[in-house]
Amino acid sequence: MIAFLDKWQTLIGAILGGIIALGAALIVAYRAERRSDIAAAMQIIGTLVSVRTAGHLLDELAEEKGIANPDDRAAWQAEKLVSLRPKLSPLFEASIARVMPLDVTTAAHLHFFLSQYLDLEEKLQRISSDIKELERTGKPARDRNYMMADAKHAARVFGAVVGHADCAEHLLTKFVLSKMALWNRLWCGWFPDEQTTKCRKVLRDP
Repeated sequence: MIAFLDKWQTLIGAILGGIIALGAALIVAYRAERRSDIAAAMQIIGTLVSVRTAGHLLDELAEEKGIANPDDRAAWQAEKLVSLRPKLSPLFEASIARVMPLDVTTAAHLHFFLSQYLDLEEKLQRISSDIKELERTGKPARDRNYMMADAKHAARVFGAVVGHADCAEHLLTKFVLSKMALWNRLWCGWFPDEQTTKCRKVLRDP
């Protein structure tokens, strides 16, 4: 009997020891993953805030200058964006890939933000070339209609980019940076706050 109890005591001790060791390893791994998620989210939010701030600043300046005509406003904004737009960090795309699996809505806003920002960059490169050519020769390199079409497109895309930046910043703060991030993701699956509901609606009704 003593030998039997000793055998089972040893076996139970080994099992409990294994469970405790596994639990400790999982906690360490979770904390490491969490630190990486937070670092990626902070990297992303720094860019999102810069873009959002630039958008609001341009709107305020346009209002102060009284630029009400849509075409004039689009041309003015595109010219300003050539020099004022924030640059994406080389780590931005990697950081997005890191946090995308955490929440579907956040991932969608980040995807649209990045794809539209890259589209914006392409248009602004052409506008920048137009401005340089005009300054150099005094004459536009392209037909004014093409230049105006690019300016309108850039203004429209930048407006969408700022909207996605607003939503992504809110969602990352709530679902990644918050100390209750996991709980927030679970809770908002059933009972989303007003801003999260608005951001989901933007994706359904762009």
